[in-house]
Amino acid sequence: MNSSSIIIPNVHDYVRRGMDPSFPERLLAEWRDIASGFSEVSLFWEGNDKLVLSPREINKNFISYIKGLLGYENLLVLVPRSYTSDFCDDILGDETLFSKIVDYSMDSRIPHILSWGATETIYLLLNKLQNYGANFLSQELPDRNNYWTSLYFDSKAGFRELCSKLQQFDSQIQIPQGFACGSLNEALEILRWFYSHRTPCVIKASSGVSGFGNVFIYGDSFEKTFKDVASYVKNSIQELPYFTSDIIIVEEMVISNPLKLKNSCICSNSPFMSGFISPDGEMKIIGGGIDIRNEQCYYVGAELGKEGEFSKVSDVLNPIMYKIGKAISEYGYRGHWGVNFVLSKRGMPIAIELNARRCGESHVYAIAKRIYGEEWIKLCYAITRFPYYIQPAPDVSIDSILHIFERTNAVYKKDDVMAIPTQVSWLHQKYPGIGYVLFGPNKSLVKSTEEFLLNQFLNVGIKGINGQHPN
Repeated sequence: MNSSSIIIPNVHDYVRRGMDPSFPERLLAEWRDIASGFSEVSLFWEGNDKLVLSPREINKNFISYIKGLLGYENLLVLVPRSYTSDFCDDILGDETLFSKIVDYSMDSRIPHILSWGATETIYLLLNKLQNYGANFLSQELPDRNNYWTSLYFDSKAGFRELCSKLQQFDSQIQIPQGFACGSLNEALEILRWFYSHRTPCVIKASSGVSGFGNVFIYGDSFEKTFKDVASYVKNSIQELPYFTSDIIIVEEMVISNPLKLKNSCICSNSPFMSGFISPDGEMKIIGGGIDIRNEQCYYVGAELGKEGEFSKVSDVLNPIMYKIGKAISEYGYRGHWGVNFVLSKRGMPIAIELNARRCGESHVYAIAKRIYGEEWIKLCYAITRFPYYIQPAPDVSIDSILHIFERTNAVYKKDDVMAIPTQVSWLHQKYPGIGYVLFGPNKSLVKSTEEFLLNQFLNVGIKGINGQHPN
């Protein structure tokens, strides 16, 4: 994208839309901070000249570092006065900031509005901007009358229903055996059935986001009594706001045959693909890769590009993506979307969920295209950590993290490998982590660079968490 961008990383609002409105503020504050970490990567989204609206302050040295590293000469970051769980409302409530957005849209080439996904409040924000004479293009959201498509197909129940319809005409489209439940008690009874057959399964809140809303039952769970397993499920969902007023899905879990990495694994049977549907309904594939998950099966990153496991399955997944994309496009969905798959023991791709939003690798695609061009998938191998969870390190500064990346890039510059920090705001949060991505000409060089990077972390007292996850 050669034009300018106004970037609205409305992760707060998107994460919030499936939550029970009565969810306690003390817990919302934790979720708000998590969402801010996801928002931070919007600095890397498309656009040569861009205004990024951040829900809270981003470290200025971090901004300066990435501006110099990637040549973002005209990157401006503005923050609303308030920091609540409704980001677009915070923007609307800040008259000074709102005026600056309108002025930016008038002074720049016609900017593109980029967002995380569709929410009620982003439509209100764009409508008010338009009423005040702002000049912009909004091509990443469905029409307001078709907002339902984002809500419905992003839900686990809605996606299962879509695929059930499609598989009547196409056997390529498969979903796991599963059941939609109207209550936790009903879900626990179905869990009892999976338990009695010793079949690994996942309990999902239909409106859960980014893995927050999934409880996995597998492995040594079957060595416990069912009463203990049921208690584990009840305790796990107490602070997950998606379970309190939502449909619950209980479905079979396909166990992976992982390729081990430090503190995590590349789940060779868990590919994903990302797509984009333009305003005229045309569908295109943006990219794809393989999940990196921790020992609790939660997403913490991805492997992308050449020489990755994804190259072995991309030809099989492409036609499935186009069929699903065609279906949601015909209903009126527009913008970014993606599908997560699991490969069965026979190698058949099974569709797990659809994300009706930018996917977790969106910033990686944008950086890769900036460095390598449109053909980046054929030219480089990449690993992204989103994030790399660490043990608390209160004495470590963001500046010291940036120095580690600077040193790593100096050492591996001769090999054409680049290490880029993408999240630093989580460094001192309740569940600390560091986001980064590494690009290089081959897998071997990228892996050795990451090993060097992690050793540098250890030298300043940063230790990765062995497979742990906040939930």
